[in-house]
Amino acid sequence: MKRDIETRDDIELFLKAFYSRALQHEVLKSQFVHLNMAHHIPIITNFWSSLIFFDQSYDGNPFIKHKEMQLNKEHFVTWLHLFHQTMDEMYAGERANEMKKRADSIAQIFQYKLGITPVGGDGS
Repeated sequence: MKRDIETRDDIELFLKAFYSRALQHEVLKSQFVHLNMAHHIPIITNFWSSLIFFDQSYDGNPFIKHKEMQLNKEHFVTWLHLFHQTMDEMYAGERANEMKKRADSIAQIFQYKLGITPVGGDGS
């Protein structure tokens, strides 16, 4: 039986696995290949740790960076699929489910702000 996310290190391990997949995925790799992952992983770990453990380690605005990207609905569908798939393979439990719910919510908000029909927003 898989265990739940228990520590910040668990979040970092998940994110490394997830971004490894995203960097190899035909739809997503162009959005992430330019990132310095050694720099990005600690930042995104802070983001998720703040959401899951309320440790206030992140103080940025993630939307600003995403606003500069050329994102479309397919990017969000693929990102969410890989996020859920990676999480389901690695962890199970309340915090793992919370991360998936938060990812879904953030994707909806970002798509709305970017003027993209949200995943499921057109009946799909």
